[in-house]
Amino acid sequence: MNHNEKFKIRFSEIGVDEKIQKYQYCNFFQEAAGLFCYKNKVSGIHLKEKGLGWVLSGYTIIFAEEQPTWNQTVSVDTWANSNRGILATREFYASTEDNKFLAKATSSWAVINLETRKPVSAKIGTKDEWVLEKFNFENTRPGAIVFPKDLKSTTNKISKWSPGLVSLDINNHVNNVHYISISINSIKEEAVAGKYLQEFRISYKREVVLGDTIQIKTYQDGDTFYQKFIRESDEVCVATTLLKYKEVGCSPRS
Repeated sequence: MNHNEKFKIRFSEIGVDEKIQKYQYCNFFQEAAGLFCYKNKVSGIHLKEKGLGWVLSGYTIIFAEEQPTWNQTVSVDTWANSNRGILATREFYASTEDNKFLAKATSSWAVINLETRKPVSAKIGTKDEWVLEKFNFENTRPGAIVFPKDLKSTTNKISKWSPGLVSLDINNHVNNVHYISISINSIKEEAVAGKYLQEFRISYKREVVLGDTIQIKTYQDGDTFYQKFIRESDEVCVATTLLKYKEVGCSPRS
């Protein structure tokens, strides 16, 4: 079952280049999926009444080089791709009003018991009749990242992040979009001068809550950057990311 939402880009959603900031797509995707789920009574609000909640497991996003600016409209289509086992996958396709490709994504989600923090069947949140087995440009689990073995000696940057209340969602953990904006901001500007973010992947491994302090360790391999989000209190890796940049003029096809 396909669901469409349209979003007019606000002035607060554009960057210094006067184009939409890439992480804002994840806000659009989250909102589009949330509205579909709310309409069908499986939103985070509905699940919380049953002691359950949605958590995001992984994202892979591809961006076009050319991006819209303030007051333009982004159309987002979303649909469930599968709901087998404990993971459901959801697809997103963002385009202009005249159907020009902007971004596409594959994501994986789980429904958890909020008391035990353990996953339950994905079918609780995604009915079989909603599943459309199409698109799925990801041949592996969304967000899957394999770090090259020789990255230890190429540390690009280490930064810290201590999330506040504004970062938390209704499940009392950090909302997925905050990781993405922090990840992008942890890349040195001079390292990506003249390039644009063409692909972003994130694999969520542990929940991050209020009071945690996270080290973001960034490693560079050419135009690709790998990151580990390490919780200082126990040195556990809570997320990994991959950011792939391309020279301007090398826009991907939809």
